[in-house]
Amino acid sequence: MAKKSNHTKNRYSILWVDEEVDRLQFKELARRFDIDVYQYRSWDKARAALDNRFDSYSAIVLDGCCAIEDGGEVTPDFLYQAVREMETVFAQHEESLPWYVLSSGSAPDFGQTLRRVS
Repeated sequence: MAKKSNHTKNRYSILWVDEEVDRLQFKELARRFDIDVYQYRSWDKARAALDNRFDSYSAIVLDGCCAIEDGGEVTPDFLYQAVREMETVFAQHEESLPWYVLSSGSAPDFGQTLRRVS
């Protein structure tokens, strides 16, 4: 008789910051692979979620250009500010999360923005 496996699938939770509507149904596709994606359309909302539920996230995905404040304008300074504030959050928790930039790179001065971030 075959042994029952005690192995349960890992679920991952991704904090995703992008102001655009998920037209490609990325969140639904990710769910099929045991990935829960929580999208926030501004950095201040995402930062609050990160502060409140840091241990529940597996990674962070940032758009290259997004709004810093809820209802605010999309700004190329978004990425620089978000990364700078993530470093502060990581220091407070004495732990970091992997983070990624998912962008077409079409924002004005995107190359310069990446250089500032690095």
